[in-house]
Amino acid sequence: MEANLAAGIKPALPILINDFLAFCAARNLSNKSTKLYQIALNTFLDFTNCDPDSIDTRLLRRYIFHLQSLGLKSSTVHHYYCILKIFLGYLVAENLILENPTDHVPVPKKGKRQPHVLSESQAQALLDACPDYTWIGRRDKTAIFILLGSGLRHAELLSLNLYDIDLDGGLIAVTGKGDKDRTVPIDDDVIQVVRGWLDLRERILKGGGQHALFINRFHERMGKSFGGSVKRYARQAGFHCTPHVCRHTFATDWIRGSGDLQMLKNILGHSNISITEQYVHLALTDFKKSVNKYSITKRLRFDGRQMQLTDRP
Repeated sequence: MEANLAAGIKPALPILINDFLAFCAARNLSNKSTKLYQIALNTFLDFTNCDPDSIDTRLLRRYIFHLQSLGLKSSTVHHYYCILKIFLGYLVAENLILENPTDHVPVPKKGKRQPHVLSESQAQALLDACPDYTWIGRRDKTAIFILLGSGLRHAELLSLNLYDIDLDGGLIAVTGKGDKDRTVPIDDDVIQVVRGWLDLRERILKGGGQHALFINRFHERMGKSFGGSVKRYARQAGFHCTPHVCRHTFATDWIRGSGDLQMLKNILGHSNISITEQYVHLALTDFKKSVNKYSITKRLRFDGRQMQLTDRP
């Protein structure tokens, strides 16, 4: 690309997109995020394969309308446009275009969607659905209990090693998105459950050099199929659940218990507190339901007598 620039030749849009994705990978963007970037930018490429200098406000507005006409959710349109904005910002930084035209076209608003959370009875039903008379069932039950008690992401749970767990201190060392490290506290109940799993794990492995906290039937690290197991257990109990729903449940319960918002942000590993604030809104919805159900005014009458519009009482 540098040779083309020296000769005054700008690469075509598909080449620039591939260069940008390689740049993102080099910056330790997660595989999941890189894949989303690729899908979003390929959608733009399907819409237009124009010269980057030809991308203007008129084309951007047409692109937003195109995304909406595809029947995409407002949140998807929002994310796709934000990714395009980042890509065009990259082109500006590389001196491939003079300015970022998305600066003049507002980002489409995304509809607010409250995260799905489990009720206490559903959380218990999910645990009870695990066949803990087998060691695989006990493993899954332990893993779900950790998710509900720590708010870890699915991938973070799977990557846990024995040396990441400090049971005496009640702490878990976690490597999250972007290889960012953080420490997550766990309560005494989680500690007790983890101790029980470690004893069982030791009997299963009978020593060996496996460092993964959770193992599969081949005594290797537990994989992403655990997420499918969580869905299956929830389906047996009559509702929907994923590992991420367990994370939402932990966070919402934290707010309901008047936990500190900044501390929750650090526990969850959010880059911006605005992401964490969604759980405040969810908890407020619950508070409103409680007010409607338990307020004393629900049991009081407000019978109005015939009113006379005079100054005398």
